[in-house]
Amino acid sequence: LSRIPLMRTDLRSQILGASALLLPFTDRRTEELEVLTELDRMGGIDPALRERRMRLLLSGATEDMAQGRSTLAREKLLEVWDSDFATDRVEAALMLGIMAEESGRAEEALDWYRSACSASPGLGSPAAVEAAARRDSLTFLSN
Repeated sequence: LSRIPLMRTDLRSQILGASALLLPFTDRRTEELEVLTELDRMGGIDPALRERRMRLLLSGATEDMAQGRSTLAREKLLEVWDSDFATDRVEAALMLGIMAEESGRAEEALDWYRSACSASPGLGSPAAVEAAARRDSLTFLSN
């Protein structure tokens, strides 16, 4: 696939689509995220690949947070928050709340935890349970 020039716009989406299907079998997550992002921007991505992109963004944000790159992590998490995938949105809101709480912005953290809980009411994922617990804890401490 790398031998086909990407300048040919008529083949670009097919090449990116083929790459998107092959890259999960490699260890090149950054390259996979770039390909999926470009496909998403072009509007040529199916829902399964778009969800894969959201999972890669969450994973990348976790790595960015661990390495102290909060601005990059926040950008990725906000993009996930704007997606249509409830479970991923809850995780993104939880992570944004944790970042705000660690920075001493309790009100913002509380807003993110509330958003996580309202993004998908009744969702029993670990992220939803943690967001609810953190929300309740901050609400109790602020009263």
